[in-house]
Amino acid sequence: MQLIVRILAVAALAACAGCSSTRSASCAENQHYESAVSIAPLRAAEGLPPANTKNALKVPDVTTEAKPRKSSDACLDRAPSFYADRPKPAAPK
Repeated sequence: MQLIVRILAVAALAACAGCSSTRSASCAENQHYESAVSIAPLRAAEGLPPANTKNALKVPDVTTEAKPRKSSDACLDRAPSFYADRPKPAAPK
């Protein structure tokens, strides 16, 4: 009986460990990736053929300032509603 209780307790703790409600960081706070900087492209050592960077990912430059987020705004870890910006259809007559 004690073995079953222990197994259930471990399973409950493991299930709770993955909950996102335990995160303490707010979505309005700056994230670590926001302070990332670009580095020079890959270069091969002397005497080696140049690296193939044809399909390398290029990060575009920021051209506009981001809109400030309120602490009450939803986090961006979920996609916004698909129909959020569309006007509501007129009521049938």
